[in-house]
Amino acid sequence: FTPAHDRVIESGAWRRRVHHWLFEETLPLWSTSGVDERHGGFHEALGFDTRPLVKPKRMRTQARQVYAFAVAKERGWTGPADRLIAHGIEFMAGQG
Repeated sequence: FTPAHDRVIESGAWRRRVHHWLFEETLPLWSTSGVDERHGGFHEALGFDTRPLVKPKRMRTQARQVYAFAVAKERGWTGPADRLIAHGIEFMAGQG
């Protein structure tokens, strides 16, 4: 689905929806349920019930989560980005 270009530019509706989805839903979810406090790093996937799915961890996922939290912080997210970034880097350094 590609929204009509003129509606996005003029109304900003898609920008507001994406911002809400990312800052109010996705980042809070992955900053809590997505963090593997027991084994370190981040869970590979979450089920529809937000519980972690049992899957092997990939470094790609770990790096992506670190990057996502770093960019979110730069874009104004007020969640615990610094702690999450450190958590991911520590896991990758120990597993690398």
